[in-house]
Amino acid sequence: MLVLLLANPTFIYRSRLSISEAGIMAAFYLGALIFLQAWGRSGKNRHLYVAAFLAGAGFCLRLWFYWFYAGLLLAAFIFRAEVMRTLRRRPIAPQLGGAAAFFILGLTLYILKEAAGRGTELFSYGLAHLHYGVRGADNFMILRNLGTRFHQFMAELYGHILGGFPSYPPGEAALLNQGASIFYGTLLALSIFFLVALGRGAYRRKAIFFIALLLGMFLPSIFTLSNFVQDHLFILFPIPQIIMGAAAYLLFERVMQRERLWKAACLGLAFYAAAPAFHLWEFSRIERFMRRTGGTWYYSDANVDMVHWLEKDGYFAPKNCDIRLDAAMHLLSNEKINAISCWQPSYGAPNRQDAAAFFKRCTGGENIYLFLSPNPKHPNYSTFPYFSSLLNRTGEKFVVRKVFDAKNGEPAYTIYSLSKPDSIEKPL
Repeated sequence: MLVLLLANPTFIYRSRLSISEAGIMAAFYLGALIFLQAWGRSGKNRHLYVAAFLAGAGFCLRLWFYWFYAGLLLAAFIFRAEVMRTLRRRPIAPQLGGAAAFFILGLTLYILKEAAGRGTELFSYGLAHLHYGVRGADNFMILRNLGTRFHQFMAELYGHILGGFPSYPPGEAALLNQGASIFYGTLLALSIFFLVALGRGAYRRKAIFFIALLLGMFLPSIFTLSNFVQDHLFILFPIPQIIMGAAAYLLFERVMQRERLWKAACLGLAFYAAAPAFHLWEFSRIERFMRRTGGTWYYSDANVDMVHWLEKDGYFAPKNCDIRLDAAMHLLSNEKINAISCWQPSYGAPNRQDAAAFFKRCTGGENIYLFLSPNPKHPNYSTFPYFSSLLNRTGEKFVVRKVFDAKNGEPAYTIYSLSKPDSIEKPL
């Protein structure tokens, strides 16, 4: 915990703020690494099998868990001599067979979803979007995508949490973001240098393993099935924190033992000690904003009023048309409200398949539809224009039932009902 707080205090805050899939996936692959290491030391089958199960189960959460496989392959390639020695000194064939079985067991939920054709992250779905993601991202623009991901990685590293939270005034934002990127980028680069140049023996090998894992997981991120969302990169953490924490500990040992250049190591430790400053300031700024405005985007206190209104009027299965709204309602209502998800993965021009899916899933039952309120400050966040365009052929339209404001008076969520004309042309 101290290592994480030293290098990136907002990691603790961020890991508890909605980005659940990436944080859970990090727990799965770190668990797999722990059991792989235990297997390497003991040779006991159960350690390998647990690692294989965790490596398979993580993939059930989101498809981009495969970044871990890529990172593991790169690390295995760099340490191929050690890997081969480990494989030669024990009967590996039966163990690999068992590991494959447990890996498939971990994949069970994903296999069931694939067989049923349910979900938006199926293998066939991935193949269909190898070139263009569902939100228009071009996977063949490699250099541009690499620049985008690098910028997002730096933002994650210096503590910029989510695009939905407020930024600084334009001039101030550019200066602070550039300064923070340079500082934390330099800190990570120096950490890698210290570990490779000053590390010895097993400590150095472990450090190189994590450096390779980080690089191997970052490179596949330049390809996407949807869009280049910064939140996805949270799966990479806490690897950078581990690298920086390990480097700081290495310098601390050098100082305590008065080794060569120990005074320079003291300066390096001072550099690390300054690392939490921007994070803590960023965190305090966000907290002040939340207290003043009541929050924004999916993190608004208007959630409470909306849940009370739904419970009072007896709506326990509303239609949720914006991703992430359902989780807050489910929690705040003590699991009484179970929203029906109408959210579509595609935000392009609505097609006949999108319309058919919407009318099949979301036009029966309670005539209540939940949206983020349109906000000129964040014009792309609400999906209301998309769903309204689905109704163009039918003559139906959404009619406002209730608007819920945040503490600062800005509309946060809007509840609509579907107004149906006498004659409706259903999509084929």
